[in-house]
Amino acid sequence: MIQVNISSRHSKILNRQPIQFSDAKNKHERLGKGDNYSFDASIDKNGRAYDVNIPAERKAFYNLNSTAGPIYVLANTKNTTGKWETQNEIAEAKFGWEQIQNEYDKQYPLIGKYADPNCSPPTISLDTSYVITNEEEAGSRFEAGDLVDGGKTRWQDSIMILPSPDSVPVFYENFLDGPNGEPSRVVVRNTDGSYSDIPNQAWRRHG
Repeated sequence: MIQVNISSRHSKILNRQPIQFSDAKNKHERLGKGDNYSFDASIDKNGRAYDVNIPAERKAFYNLNSTAGPIYVLANTKNTTGKWETQNEIAEAKFGWEQIQNEYDKQYPLIGKYADPNCSPPTISLDTSYVITNEEEAGSRFEAGDLVDGGKTRWQDSIMILPSPDSVPVFYENFLDGPNGEPSRVVVRNTDGSYSDIPNQAWRRHG
């Protein structure tokens, strides 16, 4: 599933304020929404969740984060348990939240939940993520991966792109088959459900 650049108009309407991970986690626990959303805990006292498969929510999420062009949503943790309950799960999420705010200098991290329907039973991911509005930064982050505790690099399986408020999301997926688990190519999940292989480093030029 990113830097969040927002207009002053949306900022005033939604009363958006940077918050700590513990407060975001508490808000998320009260959410009670399904398995596919991006949750922005910085909005008002309860936060707000957006399902980009629902046109009205996708448009609201895009308009909140867009400056003029596509937005990119990228996770920096990799939790496939669908929950934050154990000490390790909470520590990883807290590290990811603070990495977004402090290292990546993004004020408003997101909490993203996604159920992969291609797995049986479905794999449910629950991760910290962020919005990027700059194409070059999005490509660089996706290709470089994230440094995690212990100095290792972790690459994400996919990045989500919203080309416009009225466009369905597009997913680019890393093929992690390099010698050290790094990506060697990118798989584009097309809107018709098919996939296209393109060389890594060239995904931003893919139409």
